[in-house]
Amino acid sequence: MLRTMRIIRSAQKLDLNYVPSRILCRDKEIKRLRIAIESGGRAIICGETGTGKTMLAKYFA
Repeated sequence: MLRTMRIIRSAQKLDLNYVPSRILCRDKEIKRLRIAIESGGRAIICGETGTGKTMLAKYFA
């Protein structure tokens, strides 16, 4: 009997609007952005393509 394996565990994570409840390896960036937002300031998120800028912005939206 053949076993079927699922490559994708959660199709929800492929949705373009998906925002994880916790972002890994971005603690410093999250802290700096949180300070800027909570103090009423502004922030610019910049970086190379595919580095998580949009995800970070959606996380705070």
